[in-house]
Order: sequence, then structure tokens, then C-alpha cells
Amino acid sequence: MLSYIKRNSYYFVVGLLLIVLFGEVAMVWHLIATRNKLSNKEEPVALVTQAEQAEPATLTVEIKGAINKSGIYEMAKDDVIDDVIKQSGGLLANAYSENINLSQKVAAEMVIYIYTQEEYAQLKVTPNYEICYIDGYDIKKCLENGYSVIVSSTEKITTFPSESTSTTTTKTSSSSSDKKPTIININTATVQDFLNLPGIGKVKAAAIVAYRQEQGNFATIDALKNVKGIGDTTFEKIKNYLTI
Repeated sequence: MLSYIKRNSYYFVVGLLLIVLFGEVAMVWHLIATRNKLSNKEEPVALVTQAEQAEPATLTVEIKGAINKSGIYEMAKDDVIDDVIKQSGGLLANAYSENINLSQKVAAEMVIYIYTQEEYAQLKVTPNYEICYIDGYDIKKCLENGYSVIVSSTEKITTFPSESTSTTTTKTSSSSSDKKPTIININTATVQDFLNLPGIGKVKAAAIVAYRQEQGNFATIDALKNVKGIGDTTFEKIKNYLTI
């Protein structure tokens, strides 16, 4: 056995060297593969929600009428109407702003119209703090009814209660059984005002205001029955609380 090993010692040494060499090669290959894997690892990507992608950082708002610089302005999404007025150089001396909630946030493609005092007096309407929603671009009906803030119907935004409507808003927060109807003018009443009437919920109240915005003021209280959802039964319940 010893003599066999001595005769073949050369081959044993060569075989041992090959084993060591293959081991080193395998180790180097493993190190290279590990390094490539680490270097090719993708950097973490910040997740962006659909809401963040859809919501623009700025909005375009048009303002015109009794201001110094009519035009289209790019506003931040958290800006309010007062910021737009300041951007446009401020109100003219004869501007009428009693019907505008200056703290109302702007919306995409909002139109703000500032009447002169003479213009608003000729309309013979009660100051209306509500927003006039339209489906297209014709704002004529909104202006005829004394609205200064006009927004596309696709841009639903929150209306802040004004001093003239804060009492009504408080009433509507109670249950329907606590409603105490009062006489309201159907040509100037807000959605909240209509909600105080018996049998009138949010859908019917909104439908009345939308009809008035599109068709103009009601000629008689009976014309209220032209509004979808206001039938004879509902009208009989509320007619004693209506005026024009």
C-alpha cells in the first residue's frame, strides 16, 4: 500500500491541488454572485395613493366683475376665495360682496363673479351665500339669481355656513321629528331651509334648488310642483309654509 502511494504520490498531490483550486473558484463565484444580487436590488419606491395622483397641487379659478384685474388665476388647493380676490388686485369701490363667503375654499374651474352694488340691487334677491352648480359653461342663470360662486357639478365642495344660515344649519342637525317649519321664500331659500319642511329630505331639497338655478325663480308657490319629487301630497304638507 505504501509503495503504491509512493509510486502515485504525484497524482495524489495534483488531485489535492485541484480540489483546493475548485474550492477557491467556487468561493469566488459565490462572492461575485452575492455582490451582483445586492447591486441589482431595486431601490424602494414610495407608494402613491390614487387620491394623491388624482388631486392636483394647483387649481385654475376665474374671477371677474367689480375687481381690479379680471382673469384666470392659478391657486393652491387650500386657498380660499379671499386669496383669489387679493390675487386679482382687490375689490373696486362699488363692489358688492355681502353674498360671498370669503372663507370658502376654491375648486377646480370655479368662477367668481363680483357684482357692483347697483347690479345686485337691480336683481332684487336676498343675498345668497350658496354655490351655484352647473353642468356646462353657461353661468347666466346663476348670475340672474344672485350667485357669485359658480362651480361645475362634478366638483362637489363643502359650503361653510354663513351668519345668515347658521341658525338654519343648527336646526337641521336635529332629528326630523324636531323640525319646526317657518315661512320660507322658495326663491331665496337654501337647501337647509327646505330641509325644515315636513316631508322634504336632502334629495328633494337639492332638487328644488337645482330646478330654481336652471329654470329661474318660481312665479307662484304652486310652480314648486314642477320639481321632480314634489307631488300633490308633498305640496299639501308644505304649502302653508311657502311664500315668494
